[in-house]
This record gives sequence, structure tokens and C-alpha cells, in this order.
Amino acid sequence: MEAAGLVTRAESPEDRRGKLVRLTPLGEETAVRASVVHLENIKRYFVQPLPAVDRERFAESLRILSHTARDVLPRLP
Repeated sequence: MEAAGLVTRAESPEDRRGKLVRLTPLGEETAVRASVVHLENIKRYFVQPLPAVDRERFAESLRILSHTARDVLPRLP
């Protein structure tokens, strides 16, 4: 990923054994594009095959899970 320009590595100021890895602007852009594709795949393979009466309920459940994960997982600096 570093060779592709998606991340940079730097020495960790707290632990000489470790490295800090950060997304580059290209890495951030790539992650956003991958997220869009991922969302479209969820819609195509998990939501659209359901009967119409079940789609909205399932989509709402996915939204709840997504928002919960967003609120619970730590934010990147």
C-alpha cells in the first residue's frame, strides 16, 4: 500500500518498535471510492433480492447497524 501511494509510515514517538501508518490523500480517496462500491454491492446483493415489503425494514436495520458502528468505533485523527 505504501508503494502504491495509499499510506505513509512513520516512526512511533511512543514505541520505537512500532510504526504509524496513515492514509495519504490518494488513500483517503480510494477508501471513499471503495465505500461507494461496497454500498452499491450491499444494495444489489442484500436489499434488491428481497420482496418489496421487506426491503425498507431491512434497509433500516442496516442503517441502524451502520450508525451504531459509526458511534461506537473510534474516530481516526
